[in-house]
Amino acid sequence: MSKRAVSDASFSVATSAEPVVTFLGRLEELKGIHLFLGALSKITSKARFYVAGFGTWSPRVEDAQRKHTNLQFLGAIKMAEVPYLLSNTDILVLPSITTDDGWGAVISEALMAGAAIVSSHKVGASMCLADPARGRVVNKLSEAEVARAVDDIIDNGLLNDSYRKARAEWADKHLTQRAGVEYLLRILDHLFHGKPRPHSFVAEHD
Repeated sequence: MSKRAVSDASFSVATSAEPVVTFLGRLEELKGIHLFLGALSKITSKARFYVAGFGTWSPRVEDAQRKHTNLQFLGAIKMAEVPYLLSNTDILVLPSITTDDGWGAVISEALMAGAAIVSSHKVGASMCLADPARGRVVNKLSEAEVARAVDDIIDNGLLNDSYRKARAEWADKHLTQRAGVEYLLRILDHLFHGKPRPHSFVAEHD
């Protein structure tokens, strides 16, 4: 799963050797943007950081950009630009402090693009991270724990092409619409035809 060097997006993502760590979504405290910004000074690994989105925390992201030279604030981006950003993201961070986010579709999109994930336990899609090769779940919601999770992924070498390809292939088998339909059919077969109950769709390692 290679990164995309060329795009029609209104912005560009650095193609340096440093990992790209991204926050994408509404810039509100409930989404954990404060934890992401606070983690920047605690992450020991060399990395470049991107924030894409809009919300009441936009001015604080702008302030953080002036403080951290390795942070770029993209502002609100178009839906058509999201695939380019995620395909060039090494680690997506979604440290929501609320369960109101539901599933967290951006995690599915990022996994399909091959990115590793740092998610809080509040996000439904955090169950996709049962295999540590796909990312880390932060149970204690703090800046330090978010930073530790990012460093852990980088330190364990989980950003090379083979891991990126494996994440994208797993997501294709488990998180696409096709995979969802197939899983639903297995549930119906269990209910109406007495076939074995399917295992959790995110726990399967086939």
